[in-house]
Amino acid sequence: MLLGLYFANYGQSDCCIKQGNKNVQLVSVFAGNLSGWETNDDYVFSGFYLQAERVRYLVKFSPNMGTQLTSELKIGNRLEINGVFEKDTLNGITIRLVSITTDGKYIYNRIFNESTRPPVEEFKFGSGKIRQLQKNEQGNSKSLILDDRTILRIPANVIEALNTLLITGAYISYSGFQAVRDGEFATVNYPIIRCVTFTINDKQYLIF
Repeated sequence: MLLGLYFANYGQSDCCIKQGNKNVQLVSVFAGNLSGWETNDDYVFSGFYLQAERVRYLVKFSPNMGTQLTSELKIGNRLEINGVFEKDTLNGITIRLVSITTDGKYIYNRIFNESTRPPVEEFKFGSGKIRQLQKNEQGNSKSLILDDRTILRIPANVIEALNTLLITGAYISYSGFQAVRDGEFATVNYPIIRCVTFTINDKQYLIF
């Protein structure tokens, strides 16, 4: 099955090409200085900002690359990026990393040459107080953040259905799966649990 083809276009340094066919995307070259880091909803490093002469790019990489990239790249480093265009927003242009060249080093984004098998998961139990509800881009609650920084991933429709129970300050116990992902980097550890059951007000609920 064809998963994707990537063609290098070294003649274009700042051109983003929107392809109608999602299986084939043109790889372009971008150059600039590393100006900052980006984290995802799990507070794991998943991107960095590349400041060019007239535009700022958000370069997205596989979270399993976080430890390597944060140790090898420093703010201010001059980078040459091979990447594919994702979207253009008011905050800048987002590109997906293919590879980096800097100071004679060549770093390849491993998502392109590693198996896409799901991460290993461990079954976990725990409990705590709900500190806040985490929302998605549409403003819908998608997770519960507990007082010990554990994040419980719960479907938005479940949170909506039980919105009078799943509130800040409520005590909750849970069971679920925590992914073990090597190579990720975060400044603060937020254990992410894909919730299977939870108990609140002495009633247990199964998510299926």
